Order: sequence, then structure tokens, then C-alpha cells
Amino acid sequence: MLEAPVKATGRFIILDRLKNITRLGRQSSLAGHTLLSGLTLEIHSQLSDIQSEWRNLEKSATCTFYQTYDWCSAFFEHIGRAEGLTCCIISARDLHGQLAFILPFQIRKKFGITLLEWLAQAENNYGQGIFAQDFLDSNAERWFSENFSTVLNFLPHFDVINLQNMPLGKSGFLNILPQLQTSLAANASFVTRLNRDYENLLRAKRSATSISKIRRRDKRIEELGAVAFSVEPLGAKTKAALVESLVHKRKQLVDQGIRGVFDPPQEKFLIALAETSKLRAFRLTCDGKTLSSLIGAVAGNRCWLMITSLSPDAPLPLSPGDMLLRKVISWCCEQRLELFDFSNGEIGYKTIWADTKVELSNYIVARNLRGLPLAAMLRAFNFLKRHIKSSEFLRHTFNVARQKIRGRAHP
Repeated sequence: MLEAPVKATGRFIILDRLKNITRLGRQSSLAGHTLLSGLTLEIHSQLSDIQSEWRNLEKSATCTFYQTYDWCSAFFEHIGRAEGLTCCIISARDLHGQLAFILPFQIRKKFGITLLEWLAQAENNYGQGIFAQDFLDSNAERWFSENFSTVLNFLPHFDVINLQNMPLGKSGFLNILPQLQTSLAANASFVTRLNRDYENLLRAKRSATSISKIRRRDKRIEELGAVAFSVEPLGAKTKAALVESLVHKRKQLVDQGIRGVFDPPQEKFLIALAETSKLRAFRLTCDGKTLSSLIGAVAGNRCWLMITSLSPDAPLPLSPGDMLLRKVISWCCEQRLELFDFSNGEIGYKTIWADTKVELSNYIVARNLRGLPLAAMLRAFNFLKRHIKSSEFLRHTFNVARQKIRGRAHP
């Protein structure tokens, strides 16, 4: 149990800094709690310790799909555990015992240095906590500005804070820690507000000339055979569609010189998600054969785009991927979803559709001398990556070089 002397100051209870931090084991949960400025804090090394409360909180809280229990637990079970990550889940309750927030962290080792990160950070498009609305309405930013450094002192030892892809601005998200920013992330994210009338939405995003071209391309695709759009039901068909999509996506990435993405652990992680009620597999087929597929999640009031892929036999000049995306967006409008999240990465089709560009920030800071070299390396790598992505010339040059070195010439 964490124990420390407390003293009353005004209406807040201030906790003296802990001198001894108990290291969390991967197989046990840290029982006990600590009072800090009117909130009771607990640290958990097992997600299952607060499974039901986590699921209940995410229904009404400010969070993204990447902080839901399904996402985090599937990641840890199929990727995190094998990589030796340590879960450090911080939960906080008000004086009535109601959850105020959950901060899902992990501790990871790299080059012998320990890093504090968002849980599943390597797979997440957004990094943040889960915050109850009542807590947000009661000066939450002030609480964190006064107490966040103390909260970190409760955790096991780590050398570097490496919190990435935290959204700036509201845009349906909340960065509760606006002071935690050392740099902008390499990518931004893109979101569009949906309209129950899809045709009106399409006309708002595309010119009349563009729509005419789209219709002509669609007609040429339909002349190839019986074209069908499907939203695979839960169960075996969803898993089969997901596996097929990953096969196609890996082929596309290898052709671009990108390897090691959607490997077996990631595939198992995504298959586990396919068993939840949130994942959807959208497909565009011609005579029963897949032309294009899109894997997404429906959670809250939005659809979260995760993976797009094209069949090796897809007629690329006719843009079957664009046709599928339009059908998915139309389906979302019919389902009365409010937002479509295109995830991070600046790609042409995202900027065409998006209403909002969500800038993402990183907070990379060494906690001690031991962590200084790795923190400097991570910040330099992010700067270089962002610089390349911000320049069309550099991005094109880098992609061509990568493809020549690692692409089709090295299958």
C-alpha cells in the first residue's frame, strides 16, 4: 500500500512526495490508495482490476477509441505482454467514490532505458487519458497543472517521459495537459463532420466537375462485373475480411519498401478486436472478388478509420478505394454518426474530406541524466520525420529511395 503523511491546506489535501516507490510486478496489482488534492489515486498493473468501471466510464467520458478497454486489453494481451511491457494504470476518484479519470500508461525498456508512454502508444493514433465530464467541468486543467508531476512520482522508476500524439485543441478531444508539449508530432489527424444527407455532404466536399468524373469512374467499375458494397457482420466473416485486408495491405507496404507492419502479433491483436462489437470490415467486391477494403471502428458518435487496402488486381486508374470510402461515409451518414475520423497522416483524400485538422503534440523529457541521450534522440527523430513530411520534395525523395533500397528489389 502507498502510504505518506498528509496535511490539510485550505480545502485541498496535499500529499508529501513519496520517498520510496514500490515497483510494480507484471503479475500483481498495487493495492491501496493515496489522497491528492481531493482525489483518491490508485495504480493498477492489471487492466482487469478495473475492467467494469473502465467500460462504464468510457461510455460517457472524453476519450478516443484508442483508450477504450477493448483496444488496450487486446493490445496488452497480444503485443504488450510478449514485449515485456509493464502496465501502470492510474485511476482517480472523487470524494464520493466516482471515477474522475483513468490514465493508461505503460513502461517500456529501450537500450536499457525505461520510458513512460501511453498504453499501446505504438498502435495509437491519439494519446490521452479518459476523463469524466464532471471532472472536466470542475477545473480539471488546474488540478493537473498543480499535481501531474506528483502523480508521476507514484509510478515505478522510469528515465524518460515519452508521451506522443496528444491532440491539441478541442475537436471532440481534450488535451488535459496543454503544458505538456515539447514539439508537434510528425503527423496531424483529420476529422470531418457528417451530414445525415450524404449527397449534400458530397456536394460540399467535391465540385460539380469532380462529381461528374467520380460518376464516370464508378460506372466503368460497374461495367467490370457485379459490384457490391458490404459491411461484414460480426464473427467469422469479419475475421476473414480482416485477414484478407492485412494480406493486401502488407503487399502494398512491401512494394513501398515498408516492412514489419501488421506482423503476426499485430494481426492477432486486430483479430481480437474483430470479436468486439466495435470493429467493422467494409468491402467493395466485383463478382465476389475484393477490390478494396476498409477496416474501421464504430465507437461513440464516430467512425474511426484504421486500415485501407487494395487488392493486387484492383483497377487502380478507376480508384476503387475512393469508391469504397464514399460508400463507407454514406453508410455512416445513414447510421446517424456525427464524425468520421480519418486518423493521422496527411494524405490527399483526407484533406479533401476533412473539416478539421487536429494537430498532435509530443512530450519527450528526460527524468534523469541516464535518460538524456535517448530523449534527445527521440526528439531529433521526431523533428526529422516532421521536416520530411512537411516538404513534398523531401517526402517524395525519401519514399523513392526507400522503395529502391527495400522495395520490390528485395522481396
